[in-house]
Amino acid sequence: MCDRAHALVDRRWSPYRRNGVLPAHYDSTEKMMAEARWNQVVGLIAEQSTQEQVSTLLGALLSHDEKLAVGGRLAVFKALLEGRISQRQIAADLGVSIATITRASNTLKSMDEDARLTLRQMLQLS
Repeated sequence: MCDRAHALVDRRWSPYRRNGVLPAHYDSTEKMMAEARWNQVVGLIAEQSTQEQVSTLLGALLSHDEKLAVGGRLAVFKALLEGRISQRQIAADLGVSIATITRASNTLKSMDEDARLTLRQMLQLS
């Protein structure tokens, strides 16, 4: 697994978590299974050596709508980290909801500084 993927996994940051905590309705077995599945996805993506391989993998894992949503979220994170325009303007420019912007903003706020820096570097903003 590459260092960037390790950095995010080691901080226990995943879509299954809100502020580092799995939903309360997950029992301990479900929590372990969810984390194991997420770590498997992250590891598998990190193991791919070409953009074509990652595209094939994500193309198999994600529906058309999910691909659009992930692309939109990535654009939102980039715009928020750049910090040049308001959240309302980001929503208007990208055609995403204010709720999407709010969720991304809250995610950034819940990440520690090292994780935000890693994300900035991955998005080539630093």
